[in-house]
Amino acid sequence: MLNVQKLDKELKNAGIPIDGCSSDGRIDFRQEATAEQKELAKKILAVHNPVWYVEERRKAYPPIGDQLDDLTKCLKYLRDSGVGLGIDGDHFVDTNLKVKEKYPK
Repeated sequence: MLNVQKLDKELKNAGIPIDGCSSDGRIDFRQEATAEQKELAKKILAVHNPVWYVEERRKAYPPIGDQLDDLTKCLKYLRDSGVGLGIDGDHFVDTNLKVKEKYPK
């Protein structure tokens, strides 16, 4: 599946005259589009990454260790407040607290 809005922007940013594109990969070129521009559009389509946000989010999120630490603290707070976490939740918290205890700051 294509990200139509992203592909449309990529093609227009490359200076390719288009009216639009569709999720099936069809590109509607304007009459003035040259053969070279149409070929460039094919290349852009071939490397189009519809899930560009995955990499951007990965770079923007804190390191996974920090995320796990925050989640452990949150779940421990809930458990200490009387909220049942279930077997898996308790295991998660207990396991991570043992690691923190074994390797204190």
